Amino acid sequence: MASQDITVPSGSKYSNRIILKTLMESSDGGLGLVGQRIVIGGWVRSSKEWGNSSADTLIPINHRVLDGSGYTVREKFESVAPKPMPPPRSTVYLLVTDGSCVANLPVLVDSSIVPPSQLLPTGTCILVEGVLRQPPGQGKHVVELKAEKVLHIGMVDRDTYPLSKKRLPLDLLRDYSQFRPRTTTVASVMRIRSALSFATHSFFEEHQFLHIQVPTITATDCEGSSNMFQISTFVGKTDKKKKQSAIDATEGVSLEVIKGALKEKRNLD
Repeated sequence: MASQDITVPSGSKYSNRIILKTLMESSDGGLGLVGQRIVIGGWVRSSKEWGNSSADTLIPINHRVLDGSGYTVREKFESVAPKPMPPPRSTVYLLVTDGSCVANLPVLVDSSIVPPSQLLPTGTCILVEGVLRQPPGQGKHVVELKAEKVLHIGMVDRDTYPLSKKRLPLDLLRDYSQFRPRTTTVASVMRIRSALSFATHSFFEEHQFLHIQVPTITATDCEGSSNMFQISTFVGKTDKKKKQSAIDATEGVSLEVIKGALKEKRNLD
């Protein structure tokens, strides 16, 4: 049977890394790319370390004390600390995202490649090269990346970085607006809002509606609670030459100028 050609998703415009959205939101969830070598980048959303449970132990040594006749007087146990051993190898399990989708990609990094202390903090930015594979057990992730090289690490300060593994209240994120899109809640709401806005504009565009952008400074008072923005020649004095008329929400928004322009153009055609 002839082998099927596997198409690797196109990389980023400015690098050879794979955008996670093209991998995680594919029809098979990335199973078709198992065994392929790819480069991914993003930030760490959660992390944990496996296999680092060994510690320095005391080895008891039995010494038998004999007298001159050969009889045992007492047994003495001494605790001797072993020689310093190299740190045991462990595996760092990371959930990485690049912001292109809400889903995360599991990444496994051996401690022999990079010290785990550089990868474990939440928010650490990494660029990793490795091979895609299926997880050994059944879980919510279809594929995972076994890292072979760590090309870049952008470390963060644990004491000042606001996000963590735990769920944070939304009001806490008001002071850190630049990090809000990194949370699952805000990222999901932004995507839903974007999809609804695009669908609404597409509907009216298909039905030949014209979108009018209302200026920020306008004479239209749609809520009835705002004040007129006026510029006067003299500070503290109002210009009484001409009083601008504001249109309330109950009277509707005046589009006579736009209608007149469209009507004039229609007559010229």
